[in-house]
This record gives sequence, structure tokens and C-alpha cells, in this order.
Amino acid sequence: MAACPYGRASMCFPLAIPAQAALRAVEAAEGLQVIAAEVAGYTTGKTRAAGADSVRVRLPPAGLATVLEQGAHLVTVRASGRSGWLLGLAGTLVGRAEGDPEAAEVVLLARPDEKMRSVMYLPEATIRELLPEGSAVELRALRFLLPVQHDCPEQWLRDRLLRLANLVEEAYADARAPEPSPEEVRG
Repeated sequence: MAACPYGRASMCFPLAIPAQAALRAVEAAEGLQVIAAEVAGYTTGKTRAAGADSVRVRLPPAGLATVLEQGAHLVTVRASGRSGWLLGLAGTLVGRAEGDPEAAEVVLLARPDEKMRSVMYLPEATIRELLPEGSAVELRALRFLLPVQHDCPEQWLRDRLLRLANLVEEAYADARAPEPSPEEVRG
């Protein structure tokens, strides 16, 4: 089990979504095709400068499995040998001659606040413990969110991550549903 202290999104970078929306999204991913991937590294300089932490995963060639199209996606990620899925915002990284994504950088939204009402991004130390470099991981792509632009500054990425989180909240939060219990958030 990877240790993860409670977190609270900062005022200047409030990257978090309601726990209820995260649970609904993970539930919506059940039964979707699993993409086998490998942990290739961790937070890029731009993502760190934007204020978040992430895991980078190497995707299989398109001929072996359905890979993500270029852009930002809502995904779930599972460590090899684990049963629980973590929600993430994934941005594809181009590298293959055919234009297919070679990798994805995923900001995992799985760190609860003290009241278990929202989840924010996992710190890199927790990601490294849970997903060691070179280890196998599985992804499920829930939905394409927005096109990706690789040549933009850190402030743009910060704003983009907040917009992506807002899209997830809009798609999966239901104001009429009761708040999840701490047991449901803990999984």
C-alpha cells in the first residue's frame, strides 16, 4: 500500500474534483478496454512548473491495442497486481513516425481532502511508491476531453488542467446524489 497524506488544493491552483465525481467516473470505466502500458518516468518540468505531479506511461504501438488519439483524455490507471483504479487526466505525447501517441503523462486525481469530499492530484512520492519506473500499468480511456497543444507555457497548462478537471466535474457530478461516505472514497 502506498502512503498518501490528506491534501488540500491551493488557492492559486485549485486542481481538485468532487469525490463523488471521481467515484462515478471510475464506475463508468468498468468494462472498457484495458490498455497495457509501462511506467516510463514521472513529472515533466512543465507539469511541475504548472503545479501538479504526474506519471508518464509508454503506450503500445497502435497495432497491438487501441491507443489514445492525440489530446487530453480522462483515464483510469491501475498498478499491476492491484484491484483499484485511479482517475487521471492524461495528455498524449507524440513520438512515433505515424503520429500515434507514444506515451501519456497522467495527473492522478486520487488524494482525498480531510473530509473526503474532494480529490486532488497525488504527490510524486506516492506515485513513485505505487507505480515504480519500468512497472506494468493498465489504462482505460473514458473520454476524449480536449485537443492538446505541446508548445504552450506553464501558466497555460495550469489553466488547461483546471479546465479539464471542470469538464470531469460537469460530466460526472450529480448535485442531487448524496455525498459519498469516507468508506466509499477509501475504496
